[in-house]
Amino acid sequence: MIKKCTILLLLFLFISACASTPNIDVSQAKWVKSTQGYYNGIITSGETALPGKTQFFPIKNGTLEGTLAYVEATGVVKGSIKKCTVSAYLKLNCHWYDKYGTGEVNFTFNHNATEFIGYWNGDGDEKKFLWSGTKQ
Repeated sequence: MIKKCTILLLLFLFISACASTPNIDVSQAKWVKSTQGYYNGIITSGETALPGKTQFFPIKNGTLEGTLAYVEATGVVKGSIKKCTVSAYLKLNCHWYDKYGTGEVNFTFNHNATEFIGYWNGDGDEKKFLWSGTKQ
């Protein structure tokens, strides 16, 4: 009876572990270190591709944050990138914040983190927009 209970418990723990796919702590992903720095690229707003700059840097708790800036007709819009998590190898999921609101952005980097392609959306909006960059 105890052997059956132990097997059932182990099976339950295995299934539970497989069913949940938590994000990997950024501090544990060695490739994340190579993403640090500035990237020039495009941040699409609506249907318009705007010149943009994205920066990533580590913070004290071992996670990653950043800044964003893009040029629109009325001037430069600055914002921040926070709450970044590693979802898979070479993939970061973050939250962006600027004067227009907040939302999610998913970045996918090339093998040496010199370029990324990302897609962002506003909170509550399913439509996604391009966000790309090449390291300076």
